Amino acid sequence: MTVPVFYSISDDFTKYAAVSLNSLVKHANPETDYTVYFLNQDLSGQHKQDLSDLGIQNVHVKFFHIDDDIAKLYNTELGNNLFGACTDSSIQYVAKMVKYIKDVLALDPKKYINSGMLVMNSKAFRDEHFINHFMNLLERYHFDCIAPDQDYLNEIGEGRILHLDPRWDAMPNENTKPLKNPGLIHYNLFFKPWHFKNAQYEDYFWQSAKETKFYNELKAELNNYTDAERADDREKLNHILLKEDKTEQDPNN
Repeated sequence: MTVPVFYSISDDFTKYAAVSLNSLVKHANPETDYTVYFLNQDLSGQHKQDLSDLGIQNVHVKFFHIDDDIAKLYNTELGNNLFGACTDSSIQYVAKMVKYIKDVLALDPKKYINSGMLVMNSKAFRDEHFINHFMNLLERYHFDCIAPDQDYLNEIGEGRILHLDPRWDAMPNENTKPLKNPGLIHYNLFFKPWHFKNAQYEDYFWQSAKETKFYNELKAELNNYTDAERADDREKLNHILLKEDKTEQDPNN
């Protein structure tokens, strides 16, 4: 069995992808074959080589922090579901987001998934022309929403989403305690360990980063990131929350 893994990155995200790939390699089952594809437009030759050098005999590099054997996730039985995903824990304690999901999307906030990590039923996608349906809706209806791709996936997939163990999409969250045994860490939105000190799950990131050539560069980025930039990140998060009022009042919604 070959487990395919896909990354979509730009050149400036190479060092972060290298940390993630190194973690995948360290936790890979030696009896399983993996092919890692990097989807990109502008990776430099040097960065392609840097990522390739992290590959091993059973992990081939061909161009959400992984701390478990990704094959366990790949082997999830999806049945007739379109995809598997985890409930978006980052919004469960944010009143405006809960209100947005209820009133604008007309969905159950406790079932609203985060699209940063998906296990897709490719056969169902092809058989039911899911991509064409998705793009048709996206181009036909123009209304303001907070997370376009994620909102559409929740709407279209309602009733056919397999809700996975939350450990497969562990996200830093100031409102909750960290999971004790995360399988895949998703440094969602702004609280990333290379920008914020004491970010949830940072130990996993730096442990893997130390084993790559980018460790010193990543540490320098953290040290050079200013308090003003961190304050700006928090303001961007507040802006997302303020957008809820606008979307609820949009006559197209």
